[in-house]
Amino acid sequence: MAFAWLRLVASRADPRNTRVSEAERKIWRAVGNTRMPIMMYTAVNLRPYLHAALNPHPLDSRIFLILGYLNVVLPGFLPRIALEKCNAEEEKRKVLEKTFWLRARSVRDQHRKTLRSPLFASQNRVMGKERAARAKDWAVIDDHEEEVRKRKMKGSPPPPPLPSSPTPSAGSASGDGVGKKKPPSAALLGLSLFGDLDNVYAPTNFPALDVVDLLSGTRKNTGGMLLMGYTFRGRIYSTLGWDARCFEPGVVEEFWKNVEEAWKEFLIPGSVAGDIRFERGLECGMKEVEARL
Repeated sequence: MAFAWLRLVASRADPRNTRVSEAERKIWRAVGNTRMPIMMYTAVNLRPYLHAALNPHPLDSRIFLILGYLNVVLPGFLPRIALEKCNAEEEKRKVLEKTFWLRARSVRDQHRKTLRSPLFASQNRVMGKERAARAKDWAVIDDHEEEVRKRKMKGSPPPPPLPSSPTPSAGSASGDGVGKKKPPSAALLGLSLFGDLDNVYAPTNFPALDVVDLLSGTRKNTGGMLLMGYTFRGRIYSTLGWDARCFEPGVVEEFWKNVEEAWKEFLIPGSVAGDIRFERGLECGMKEVEARL
């Protein structure tokens, strides 16, 4: 995913790309700041980590999700100096392949280090409290804006303004970090890997049904992207969802094309490339609608 994004940024910032205006190119150059890393996040089931800590009240109920999050950080650049020294395309391909697997091992090592940390569970409990406090703050603001909109439609006077308070931020719950300039912390996308769903769905248990496809989806935060991956009935599925209102037309489509090309380039050996077929599944569009009961 990081490789696909870096190639997208390079393409959009390239002055030879006539599909991008100079104003857009300037924005993409800022996005491609090589001093800033690329961050992605994924969710983790916290039950195994919290079960012992919460005894004598074990987490027996499966109604509630108990999720924590961890981040993965990778360099925001490709090995430019090493690529410039290459005289042939084959040499460039080998450099990129080594870089790809080096960063793949870095992702693995970051996961292991985080999950094995004795502070992982307690850190996620603190983060959960902060997210809950921010969610309550934003809920008040959202409700107020909705009330303003409804009264405006009815021609009624607006409600009293909210008490002045700082906009909810990452440090609002704990009170620290006030007045300090925080570094950017926006993640490129989230990753949700379900594993093998054939262990969950057994066709023999439902002989009257024949499930031939599966499409998953979830609500996105503003400007967010989420990649979900799983295997089901002998196929590998990858579903990408994104907030279409925050991306220019064609940006995510080009990004996804780069993802597919990276899979073919680095993950599929040439000896079996002819036996693997990529299929585009259901592509869903979304438009904002208002439902009234």
